[in-house]
Amino acid sequence: MSNVTYGPKGSQIIEIVNEQGKPTGKYYVAVDRGTTTMIFEVPDGWNLDELTDIEDNQLTSLDLLQGYKNELYKSKQMFSVTNEELISGFGGPDGDRFVMMSTDIFQLSKDFEDIDSITSFLQGLDSLKTSASYWQEPVYLDAINDWYLKYGSEGLGDFFGSEQQGVALGELGISFDQYNQINKQIKNPIGYEADRVDYEAIIRDTVNDLQGLLPESAIKFAADKWVSGTWSKEKTARQITKALDDSYSLEALDAEFGKALEGLDITKSTLKEDEAQVLLDTYLPVELHSFYNIGEIAGNLRNNPGYKATLIQQLKDKRFAAYPNLDKDIVWGNYVQSKQATVKSVLGIDVDSEDPMIKALAGLNDQSKELEYLRDIGMDSGNATVMADFTKNFMRAFGSGVVPSQAFVENQ
Repeated sequence: MSNVTYGPKGSQIIEIVNEQGKPTGKYYVAVDRGTTTMIFEVPDGWNLDELTDIEDNQLTSLDLLQGYKNELYKSKQMFSVTNEELISGFGGPDGDRFVMMSTDIFQLSKDFEDIDSITSFLQGLDSLKTSASYWQEPVYLDAINDWYLKYGSEGLGDFFGSEQQGVALGELGISFDQYNQINKQIKNPIGYEADRVDYEAIIRDTVNDLQGLLPESAIKFAADKWVSGTWSKEKTARQITKALDDSYSLEALDAEFGKALEGLDITKSTLKEDEAQVLLDTYLPVELHSFYNIGEIAGNLRNNPGYKATLIQQLKDKRFAAYPNLDKDIVWGNYVQSKQATVKSVLGIDVDSEDPMIKALAGLNDQSKELEYLRDIGMDSGNATVMADFTKNFMRAFGSGVVPSQAFVENQ
């Protein structure tokens, strides 16, 4: 018995004939989808051996071939129409819709193992009924049908990406990016999943660059939004940044994403915190650091390109208010280093930037007074370097060695 083998069970072959009823060699495969009939264009050059269980000897014998086709017609697995009849039949009997899937839209493949490309495509649609709902929506199917009636199968490929398609998708709340990704998931699921893996890796890199931590479930959520076309690459980056950086103000956190983050262990971004600490150490005494929040400064450094210059001026003003005797534009870190060198030269010891002597020297800001202050400390504490300098200077002032007694007498 003759059977159609390409497509799901119940598929029918449409044979295109000319006005005289002679076959043109052009075929379509029709699949009933309830209120919609999807018609897949068969590539030029295909014969019944790609679509049915016909034997080789039946293909080479005109009588056997016609007998085989008659069985297909008798079992209603095949019927013939002219091209004009096919076009005029769009809209379908009993209210059924015809959806033309030309080779520009969907290319059938001869090479498959278990499932032919039509069956695989329709199974993909069934598994994506929510995402690919436009294939069931009258507004979208009407747009395709109108285009086909106007431009024919040769021009049907131009519908996709057209303004008319955009309008139809827009009425359904679907963007072109979402449409393209949904189609990729149906037609190329392996490539779609490969994209998802790549996007997850990119998101992890973004999290690492921000020096934060985001649970895998949140990373996968964002990757799903990106790979589905719901979020663009740029929006995904902004959403990840917002999730890790409360100070980020360019975009609010997506409500659905925010709900997915609830209760998760998230480490907020620490990017620029080291830089923030360096700026405080450079321009401000340690005792004034408590007036500033490292995390807040880091957030502003991350998100405001002009903030660093403003902050430096603020730190200079703060330091000048505490030490008005020092030049306002002096770099505190450099100043501290110079005073540490002074202490080293006078007392012979190393002191850190928080040593009280540094603060005292800053209050004096007079070299002679600074040296006197340090020598007093050295004398009071018996500092070896100060005491050695004192002895050396004392001997220089009164001469060195002992005057011989004979010389002393001769000089009388």
